[in-house]
Amino acid sequence: MENIGIFPTAVLAVIVLMLLILLHQPLKWLLRFLLSGVVGSAFLLLCAAAGLPLGLNAATLCIVSFLGAPGCLGLVAICLFL
Repeated sequence: MENIGIFPTAVLAVIVLMLLILLHQPLKWLLRFLLSGVVGSAFLLLCAAAGLPLGLNAATLCIVSFLGAPGCLGLVAICLFL
């Protein structure tokens, strides 16, 4: 087994750290969007199980993912008033 050495390992560690720092904000937004979509889809499924005619499709999922809880409540309000 070859001895890689400390310098290339340190350089690789610094590069990885710099990438994590650089991509921190976009990754945070992406993870928040995905988490909001999962929670919103669970809420839409619960509403559908309760008898509200809300479909779980790409449009409703995007609304819930972008707007979060207000988007969910807005979809329920639209469903109830229409």
